[in-house]
Amino acid sequence: MDVRRLPEKRMHDDVFEGILTRSVNAQLITDAHRAEWAIEGNGFIVPKAESDEERKQLIADFGAGLVTALEEFLLSFCERRQLSVRGTEHVIQAVTTQMSFLSQENRSRNVPGLVEEEHRGCANGAQQMFRPVFQTKMVLWPPAA
Repeated sequence: MDVRRLPEKRMHDDVFEGILTRSVNAQLITDAHRAEWAIEGNGFIVPKAESDEERKQLIADFGAGLVTALEEFLLSFCERRQLSVRGTEHVIQAVTTQMSFLSQENRSRNVPGLVEEEHRGCANGAQQMFRPVFQTKMVLWPPAA
C-alpha cells in the first residue's frame, strides 16, 4: 500500500488533509461533490444551485460535511478496534484514497453514478470491496455501535 511507504518511496504523490485529521485524501475532497455518498444512512449529495456562486458555496459546504462525517465514522471505527494513532491514520488514508479512485473512475467514464463503495471492517484495519452499479453510493459497514 503506497500510503504506508516513506514519502520518497511512494509511487503516487497523494496529499492528505481534513477537518478532524490530516489523513483524508485531498483528491477525494476535490472530487467528492461529483458523486452521491451515504455514511451510516446519512446521504450526501450536492443540491441544485441557482447560480455559480451558490454552487461553489454548496460544494464547499458539502465537502466539509462529508469529510467531517467520514472522519468521525472512521475515527470511531478505529477506536472500537483499538487501533494505534498510526494505524488509524493508515486506515483513513487507505479508505479515502480508494474512495478518491472511484470518484476519478466515475469522472473518467463521463457517466454519472457507476460505482458503489462498501467498507467492511476486518482485524487489520479496513478491507474495501468495489463493484459497478448504477448509483454512486458509499456504504460504511458495520454501523457504529
